[in-house]
Amino acid sequence: RRKGQGLVTVSNHVASIDDPLLLAAALPLDTVLESDKIRWTLCATDRCFKYGKVISGFFRAGKVLPLERGAGLDQWGMRAAEQRVGDGEWV
Repeated sequence: RRKGQGLVTVSNHVASIDDPLLLAAALPLDTVLESDKIRWTLCATDRCFKYGKVISGFFRAGKVLPLERGAGLDQWGMRAAEQRVGDGEWV
């Protein structure tokens, strides 16, 4: 893709950890360790952000945006994802 062009990819999964583990397994380690080279993901707050600061911090460090189930499109996580795509990032 052209520099500055946003990209959205969608991954079906079985568990919350599938997406980050799949990327970590498929990409070279130096790529995984550079946050500007991995995509932003979305995860329900009741899955990724309810187990305390350590687990929440792990997901935040992995560029995971929180979504509240049933809260619709007008919520912080969706607006943040939209902004990142508009800024040319990978979500």
